[in-house]
Amino acid sequence: MTAKEMLKELGYIQDKEPRFNSIISYTQYCSDGCCRINDLVFYKNGFECDECFITLELFKAINKQVEELGWLDE
Repeated sequence: MTAKEMLKELGYIQDKEPRFNSIISYTQYCSDGCCRINDLVFYKNGFECDECFITLELFKAINKQVEELGWLDE
C-alpha cells in the first residue's frame, strides 16, 4: 500500500498543488468536507503535522511517505 492510500484511509486527501512551498501535502477535512481539520506537509528537509496526537496508523503512513521520498536512503 502506498503512503497516499494509507493516508486516504485515515481521511487525508493529497492536495493537487503542494502548499506552503512543500514537496507534497495532504489535508484532512471534517466529515462534511466544509472545513480543514489537519495538514500534513512534507518539505525538502522535514515535515510538519498540525495534529497534536499522532496515532500508530498515522505514524506508519508518515514513515511510508518518508520512505517513498527516499529520505531513509540518505
